[in-house]
Amino acid sequence: MKHHLSFFAAILILSIITVPACKTKKSSKNVILFEDTFSEVTPLNANRIIHNTGYPSEGPSNWVIEDGRLLQKSNIYRGGEDEYDHYEGTHAVTKQGKDWQDYTVSMDYIIQGDDDGVGVLFRYQDPDHYYRFITLQDPGNKGPFRKLQGKDGDRFITLAESKAGYDPAVGHKTRVKAVQDPLTVCFDDKEIFSADDSHFPTGRSIGLMCYAEQPVFDNVLVQAAH
Repeated sequence: MKHHLSFFAAILILSIITVPACKTKKSSKNVILFEDTFSEVTPLNANRIIHNTGYPSEGPSNWVIEDGRLLQKSNIYRGGEDEYDHYEGTHAVTKQGKDWQDYTVSMDYIIQGDDDGVGVLFRYQDPDHYYRFITLQDPGNKGPFRKLQGKDGDRFITLAESKAGYDPAVGHKTRVKAVQDPLTVCFDDKEIFSADDSHFPTGRSIGLMCYAEQPVFDNVLVQAAH
């Protein structure tokens, strides 16, 4: 676990909704574009591209498939004076998705490290252009928080955020709906964010990410949506 002076940045709370309207269901109406339960041990590069931050500390990354789950075992993170402007470490992105348009993506995760950053990427264009939902609990790294962001070049644009984090002792579910606008984020089956943005209006790939954390991912599902 990384240790820093503990202090909180002032955060504007946006778009918090607590109506349970986000349970992931397979439906014959929604075509499954991609699904991975990691039940088969295949080479990581068969379906995914791994990208590590260009300014790594405690790297490199170590993505592996074990016991029907996807693990990232190192504590890699982007260090330096601008560390907290980025909260980056490593991400694994699907090779599939270049022709995806509107979709929902969901995944389960639990951590094996301490309580740092974990999230999902969507409408992924390349390592410098995508949306992400990231959550972090550690007060020593300016947590807790949840953020919906777009990355445009070397800067992140925050579309919605809150001071909530996650319980590191239990597993969690994240679901994102990217159907034109707005972008909708659900956490543990409750809608937490909804925000309009037009930086990346079309589909493309999805990914899993972590910052200074060793998460375990499972049940990744991408479905076409309308």
